[in-house]
Amino acid sequence: MVERTDAEARTIAGAARARGCQFSDAVPRDAVRAAAGWGGDRLVMYEGPNAGWVVDWHTVWDTQPDADEFLGRAQALGPFVGSEMGFVTSPLGVRVVIASSHALLVSLGASGSD
Repeated sequence: MVERTDAEARTIAGAARARGCQFSDAVPRDAVRAAAGWGGDRLVMYEGPNAGWVVDWHTVWDTQPDADEFLGRAQALGPFVGSEMGFVTSPLGVRVVIASSHALLVSLGASGSD
């Protein structure tokens, strides 16, 4: 498990970050539409031993269709991320985890593409 360090970064960026998590070839209105149901988020970055790292992004959506649409968009980005990526879903929520190793994804309960 990766432990928090003083280098931990926290940010709340909102719908702008959700809009940015789209296909590069998507037209801007699709990104705006996909982010329209955003209900909040939290992004935390962790650094740990042995050069391990995790980006843990929890999002909340206004409706289940909004959450499902975001999940589909986020999953489609997997091949472009260049690191291990996993997802955890809950009612109205999508958690996106990007990590330096598959073992970290497993330890965080986010092994694979949901």
